[in-house]
Amino acid sequence: MKPRVRMRKLRREALVLLLFWVSAIRLFPSRKILAWAARPPRDPKRFADPELPVQVGAAVAPWAARFGLSAPCLPTALVAQSMLRRRGVASALCLGVRRETSALAAHAWLEIDHKVVFGATDVAYSRIAEYGGVKP
Repeated sequence: MKPRVRMRKLRREALVLLLFWVSAIRLFPSRKILAWAARPPRDPKRFADPELPVQVGAAVAPWAARFGLSAPCLPTALVAQSMLRRRGVASALCLGVRRETSALAAHAWLEIDHKVVFGATDVAYSRIAEYGGVKP
């Protein structure tokens, strides 16, 4: 498959999944969503395309800006995790917090083998939870 065609398909899939996850976050309790995020891929692929996380990130990231989501990190991280899981790549959904003056700020990102592959920020967040990934 040509790279442009593959990226177009990834963008389409990202749009559909973003609409799904934004709705699911509003409709379902967080324990159900996080239980889903903790599931491993059905058919793990050890030697998946190493460029796949970058391509998935490039397909997902523009949609949050286009829809103007106020807190885009959780739904977009869930979309990227869904797309990677569907292709047999195990990733960990990480949740973190940091103090901002008198309030707390939260953030969600994806890691594969303890390396951030989606949702990296310039500011450090203290990890409070991790869902999914490869368990030893």
